[in-house]
Amino acid sequence: MATNQHFAILRSGVEEWNRWRQRYPNIKPDLTECDLEEMNLELADLHNADLRGSNLTKTQLFHSDLSSANLSNLDLRTADLYKADFAYAFMNGVDLTKNYLGKTNFNNTILISAILDNTAITSASISQTSFQGASLKGICFGDSHIHCSNFTGSTISNTSFRDTDLRNNNFSCSTINNVDFSGLNLANSRFIGARLSSVNFENSNLTNTDFKFAHMGEVNFKGSKIKEADFSDIITIPPVYEKKRFPAVFDGADIETVSFENSILNGCSFGDSEIRWCNFDGVKMKQCNLERADSFESSFTAADLEESSFTEGSLFCCCLEYANLNRADLYQTCLGLAILKNATLNEANLMFSDLSEADLSGSEMKDVGMKGALLLETNIEN
Repeated sequence: MATNQHFAILRSGVEEWNRWRQRYPNIKPDLTECDLEEMNLELADLHNADLRGSNLTKTQLFHSDLSSANLSNLDLRTADLYKADFAYAFMNGVDLTKNYLGKTNFNNTILISAILDNTAITSASISQTSFQGASLKGICFGDSHIHCSNFTGSTISNTSFRDTDLRNNNFSCSTINNVDFSGLNLANSRFIGARLSSVNFENSNLTNTDFKFAHMGEVNFKGSKIKEADFSDIITIPPVYEKKRFPAVFDGADIETVSFENSILNGCSFGDSEIRWCNFDGVKMKQCNLERADSFESSFTAADLEESSFTEGSLFCCCLEYANLNRADLYQTCLGLAILKNATLNEANLMFSDLSEADLSGSEMKDVGMKGALLLETNIEN
């Protein structure tokens, strides 16, 4: 059947069209370059249809079935797509700017390089969806379920994920700016090589997340649960204008079995956090705040901790071998059973610290403040 015949059937009405689809289920409708402007296609069965090049200005597609349809590069800004089914649809390069996509189905949809700026996608189902290279600025994803989807290379800014489940998603190599992920479940998600600025992960679940090679500026991880995650080789970027602000804040976070190996964390804050069995080997952590942080059996081997503050915190059973602790503030810090072999502690403040059974053999300790320090069975041989 020719394309014009398909279009003629559609123009005869949705009921007639749907009956025809039921009668010939194996026919793939060819509706390319058709003028569907302002047509009422509510509840229309358009699955597997080819709509490339068509005019869908103000088209009514409420509750329509567009699964497996080809909508590539279409302008859908003014189409009514509420409750539409886009499962397995091809939507590369579509423009959905400022549209309302409530209760839509985007499972397995391909939205590569799509424009979804200022779009509301609420109560939607989004699973195994590809947003690669898409523009996602000013979007509201409220109360949606987003699982196993690919956001690699996308631009996400001023976007709300309120009440959204974000487990198992891939945000690698994406640019994320001014986005609120607070209180959300991001377990098993990937942010490898992502660029994050002014991003809020406060009180979120980051179990088994991967931030390797990410760049971070003013990122908030306060109170978050970070377990079995990879933060290795990340670079934090200090604020340009306000020196009192931190490149990344982990205050009060629950950090367990996490690798920060070889990362640049200068000026970051870990105050009041719980740090257990973590790897900070080779990390650059100059002028960091770890006050009242409770670190247990974590490794800081060859870490640069110059001028960092551990006041009233704990480094119990931690390995700081070859670490740079010059001018570090370890006032009232628990260093029991810590290994500080060959570390440099010049001008460090160890007053009233607990160094019971700590190993400081071979360490460099010029002008160190030791008043009131507990040195029970401490090894300080050079």
